[in-house]
Amino acid sequence: MDKKVLIVVRQCTGGMRTHINLLVEGLMKENFTIFLAGPKDILHPNLDGNVEKFFEISLKNVYNIKECLKILILILHIIKKEKIHLIHSHGFLATLICIFVKYLSGVRLVATIHNIPKGHPICLFFLKKCDLVIAVSEAVKNELIFRYRLSKNKICVIYNSLPEYKISSNIYALNPLFSSKIKVLCPSRLTREKGVDVLIKAAKILKDELNLTPKDIKFYIAGNGPEEKKLKKLSVKLDLGDYIVFLGQLENIYEVMSRCDILVLPSRMEGFGISLLEAFSLKKAVIASNTGGIPEIIKDMENGLLFKNQDPLSLALCLKKIIKNPGLAYKLAEAGYDTLPKKFDYNTMIKKIIYCYETLL
Repeated sequence: MDKKVLIVVRQCTGGMRTHINLLVEGLMKENFTIFLAGPKDILHPNLDGNVEKFFEISLKNVYNIKECLKILILILHIIKKEKIHLIHSHGFLATLICIFVKYLSGVRLVATIHNIPKGHPICLFFLKKCDLVIAVSEAVKNELIFRYRLSKNKICVIYNSLPEYKISSNIYALNPLFSSKIKVLCPSRLTREKGVDVLIKAAKILKDELNLTPKDIKFYIAGNGPEEKKLKKLSVKLDLGDYIVFLGQLENIYEVMSRCDILVLPSRMEGFGISLLEAFSLKKAVIASNTGGIPEIIKDMENGLLFKNQDPLSLALCLKKIIKNPGLAYKLAEAGYDTLPKKFDYNTMIKKIIYCYETLL
């Protein structure tokens, strides 16, 4: 049987975009025929030919009824014309539209929840209408159960992962922790929930306590978003203009990550955090907040460091610990690298997703 899956994706960057590309690649290798509806830049250039057909849609605003109806009609047309067997939605707005599609077409629906839901009552109503919900961490699953009363029998936890070729990648020259500069990377969308302001405040504490100059340390922030101007003003206000570099949105985060020494994920709220896996694959020391699904990836003092959520002083202490102890940094980086095949195996992720599909086909 030719298994045709329509993947529907909202506007996204970072971890969700990485996951979509890896999912498409893995399903194609398992002989699924993939149709993709999403933003025009969702696919990496080397994967453009991996989908049967691509349909450009722009899912940004749930209140734009006209645009949502237009997309709903398009998806119904795709399902009828291409004889789609299953829909897999990513993001709440995509899932909202696909719920209506499911009831109008009779095609079953899997929804992946990438982030911890923010608590709107409408989420409960629509998520209950999905045939199956994939949560990217136990933290996301627990929120769905306890906040939204979603049945645990309808939820499957499948961790995001990286393929073997990225785990073993050594195409970039890796710098030792102590070179002419210590380079700290924060790959993040610039929104409040991502906590980049916490990192900037921690940088101020660290700079003052250790009397560091811009030649000693720099912080690279890779990403864009609505908080960009506010964060740049904060860095200037704290006299960090020469210490913090805003890189904007990058197509290949690996190139910059390979040249940095420490990765920091300061999120106030995080469903998973695939950038931590990317750092593991390059043997980088990682520091992250103890929120959401992050503690399922990082075990404090084993394969990384955890700091108290929203606490700049706690983050500064973690940075100081790494900077002052290169032996610890090396130990954590090696342990992080070893974590990948043990807990976040790419082939296992694909097999689990296919199993979810097959229970509904």
